[in-house]
Amino acid sequence: MGVWATALWSMGRAQALPAFDVLPSGRALGYQQMRVGTQAADSTLANALSEGAQFGLTGTHPPRIGRHPASAALQVGLH
Repeated sequence: MGVWATALWSMGRAQALPAFDVLPSGRALGYQQMRVGTQAADSTLANALSEGAQFGLTGTHPPRIGRHPASAALQVGLH
């Protein structure tokens, strides 16, 4: 975890930061600059959702976020 993530956890809550969000980019390289799931930096939806529990996501959250990232983030308080 980076410095910002540590600071957020020390306040007793998690908050998504733009630097840590996994969002599409125009480069289409097929990989991320950071590890996003069990398949390291591969840019696939399955890989991004494979580590949902690390971000406090359980049950139906990961598929819903995969289909509608912005609206799902607001619903689960990750904005």
